[in-house]
Amino acid sequence: MTRRSLALALALVLPACGDDDSTPGDVVDGADSPDETPAEAETGSDGDADLPDDASAEADGEDDGGGDAPLSPLFGRIVFNEVLIDGLAEGDPNGDGDVDAVEDQFVELVNVDAAPVVLDGCTLVELDLAALPRHTFAEFTLAAGNAVVVFGGGDAPEATATASFFSANAADPGIPFGLHLSAPADDLMLLDASGLLAARFCYGGTDGCPLAAAADESLTRSPERTGDFVPHTTVGADGAAFSPGTRADGTPF
Repeated sequence: MTRRSLALALALVLPACGDDDSTPGDVVDGADSPDETPAEAETGSDGDADLPDDASAEADGEDDGGGDAPLSPLFGRIVFNEVLIDGLAEGDPNGDGDVDAVEDQFVELVNVDAAPVVLDGCTLVELDLAALPRHTFAEFTLAAGNAVVVFGGGDAPEATATASFFSANAADPGIPFGLHLSAPADDLMLLDASGLLAARFCYGGTDGCPLAAAADESLTRSPERTGDFVPHTTVGADGAAFSPGTRADGTPF
């Protein structure tokens, strides 16, 4: 199933997520340009396709033959901030005591808007398994400036004051694939419940995705929320390889 056909299928059966009756405000503390709105802030970092600001425009960097992806009203309000592709990175990222290549992969999304973002019905969709979303958010609202982390599986940590944690709830037929982040290249999207593109993270040299996958550590934005993706050990506290649910230096969002 192509990305466009998935979007059309979702639009037929699901209500749009993000209907929180809020108006996008300024980017929260930590953005490079505090006077910019999320629609104006740069989101085209090394892990993002070169996407226009106009929510009625279409996304570049598609490589699956599925056509362009229309943008969600949520686009620019929520971003991928940290991604661990290598689930065998030393240290048990989800903290459940079981180091597992599938379960310890994670993605961290951050609300860069000044208002809460309602994620009800939003999905994480990976390019190779587009017909089987890796995670579907039920009733969940992400507060302004806060993070949400989705692990590939296992037991997710307890929520903190500024971060929430989930284990991927994909209903795979038989074999658990978790987030299914692949090396050396992949494409992961957050779609709203109508199938519109809310955020994108891609790597491996595909069109518009020059970022290289990282081994033994995550990729994280530097500075947080707005910067390009860099290997986590270059900015992490004491060379830490990952920091799900916190800034790279270990402090809360």
